[in-house]
Amino acid sequence: MWHDLQTWLLNPDHILALLHILILALGGFWLTRIFCRFLERRMLPHLGSPVSDILAKAIRYLLYTILLANILGELGFKLTAVVGAVLGAAGVAGVAFGFAAQTSLSNFISGLFLVWERPFKTGEVIEIDGSTGVVHSIGFLSTSLRTFDNRIVRIPNETLVKGRITNHTRLPTRRVDLTLSVSHQADPQHVIRLLAEIAAAHPKCLHEPKPVVVFQGLSAASMNFLLGAWGHQEDLATIQNELLCAIKQRFDAEGIALPSQQFVLAPGPQPLAVRLAPN
Repeated sequence: MWHDLQTWLLNPDHILALLHILILALGGFWLTRIFCRFLERRMLPHLGSPVSDILAKAIRYLLYTILLANILGELGFKLTAVVGAVLGAAGVAGVAFGFAAQTSLSNFISGLFLVWERPFKTGEVIEIDGSTGVVHSIGFLSTSLRTFDNRIVRIPNETLVKGRITNHTRLPTRRVDLTLSVSHQADPQHVIRLLAEIAAAHPKCLHEPKPVVVFQGLSAASMNFLLGAWGHQEDLATIQNELLCAIKQRFDAEGIALPSQQFVLAPGPQPLAVRLAPN
């Protein structure tokens, strides 16, 4: 066998054929990557995500398939015979494959609905099926989220179509809601005025829509208020942190106390009386 291989390799025609196949494989792979990168960076982005992501993957897979078919043809494989054998095997295993492919087909069709409706795109923060994260990639069968603790969650497209999707970053502005509790000794009108002043004085809080302060009601230990302040998406965390710090400092300066924890001890058994007998 080794002698036959040496004889075959020493044939100049065979060496030229191998070089031709190697150049075809490497050159085709390199050109395909360059062409796909050009499409992803220059031509497809104007379509928007997820259309551009899915179309880029489809073009890449199609070009790799064509390249593989040409390499097999250069190696001497008769593609018509290969296709016939594959179709024959598919006819034998068609029923079993049909049952197995139901879920994949459903996810693929769901992916087409996502492309048409565009409820989210790559880079946006969504919440679905108990998972919240940044859309990392959108594929034919599934979508991947990158959670805020840097984990990848794969969600089937069918789940996205059937489930309730919350897009946290689609709109440019959002409202930061802070729930606050103060003691019953405070004047509720004074607390409302203070919260409105603090929100209005913050440089990153929008004046339109205006901040809203709601007296939510009374509980056994406190009075409860809601402060809603509007801001741009990129400023939400800063607004929340700085508002809480400003509220704490202002409450301390105004003498507004936070509710104190009250512990009620449940009645226990009465202590035993010990009587000493006289000596």
